[in-house]
Amino acid sequence: MAAEPVRVALLARPGPARDRLRAVIEEAAVDCVLEADPGELEPEALVAAAPQLVLVALEAQVEEALERFDPVLFDPAVDVVYEEAELAAGREGWEVARWQRHLVAKLQRHGSVLPPGHEPEEDAAAGGGPGGMPEPPAPEPEPAVPAAEPEPAASPFDPVLAESGDEGFEPAPAFPPEPASGPVSREPVPEAEAGAEMETAARRPEVLSLDDGAGMAPGGADEAEARGRFERDLDILESRIAGLQLVDDAPPAAGPSGAVVVLAGIGGPDAVRQLLGALPPTLPRPVLVRQQLDGARYDKLVAQMQRISPLPVTLAQHGAPLERGVVHIVPPELGLAMTPDGPRFTTGGELLDVLPPGDSAVVLLSGSDPTLVDGLMKQRLAGALVVGQVAEGCYDPAASLALKNRGGDTATPVQLAARIADRWPGGGESA
Repeated sequence: MAAEPVRVALLARPGPARDRLRAVIEEAAVDCVLEADPGELEPEALVAAAPQLVLVALEAQVEEALERFDPVLFDPAVDVVYEEAELAAGREGWEVARWQRHLVAKLQRHGSVLPPGHEPEEDAAAGGGPGGMPEPPAPEPEPAVPAAEPEPAASPFDPVLAESGDEGFEPAPAFPPEPASGPVSREPVPEAEAGAEMETAARRPEVLSLDDGAGMAPGGADEAEARGRFERDLDILESRIAGLQLVDDAPPAAGPSGAVVVLAGIGGPDAVRQLLGALPPTLPRPVLVRQQLDGARYDKLVAQMQRISPLPVTLAQHGAPLERGVVHIVPPELGLAMTPDGPRFTTGGELLDVLPPGDSAVVLLSGSDPTLVDGLMKQRLAGALVVGQVAEGCYDPAASLALKNRGGDTATPVQLAARIADRWPGGGESA
């Protein structure tokens, strides 16, 4: 039995954007239960239409009217898809076909956005990333490292030099080397006493010492001098060992807190909305959203995200500090710089280099720059959570495919929000 078509309501002002969106609805073969200008529509009419999905053509007049429809737009059972009216009307050429394909997939509530006969894995295997970009080859396995030869069991060494990592440091030999030339200086020892002397020397190695590199001098004044040198060396060694901290029982010093960095480009605003809408309101870290926009209308993006985000949303400004539990929309000209008071936004700064990887997360959404993936994998090795939007349903999945090819994790925006929540559960410490 065929599934019932999705019930879709279109909220848009009359004009080219509305006409194009209506055409996509017809192509998707869904059930359009309502088409109206939200400035003239009564909220009760939208409720009565009982849509499963609401398609909104965003522009200034529409945004002002949307608040009246919050009972439907914030209903967990209703999907909401926002499209910029200006972009919907202005797309041309091949962009129109790709945009329509992605929007049809959203309206039909499935993730298949590729033309028939194509799958993301097939495209990746054929080197056919978006735009014909070849995917990087899988890394070659590292050659096996031969097992290291066992070191001598008894090898006295200076632990302070060893810990310092001095390349010139080598452990002292377990036994003195043979003299380069000349006989070993020894007094004749009766054969009966030789065994006892050797046993005593084995138990008390301190009585053995090199005599100017020429031999060993047991007993007498030389033995007393050797014992004195050994005891002095032992005192120095014990003092050095006492200064080493083998186990640190003290709590670690509080380091700088990290942040969640969300990177998105073409096709990203809808994914950003889904991600932010699913974040917990108690998230104890800042969220930085770097969304590439045509026309740089970031004030409008702030207003849109404020409607769906459980966290406060603000536009980043030069000199402003990072605030925990706040979503910062970060224009491309701004980055971060470390100051005595913590990280602050600054013109020309970088977003990722200032943040501690072990307490940060990076999310790659649709349209992210795939050339960032190599650097992000280093952040991942340093402890950062690096995840991406699953390619299915992603308008531009180049970065997500590159991340997946390198062993990274991808998921839907809502699932990514859950991963972020798991990283900082309850008390705010990284999991």
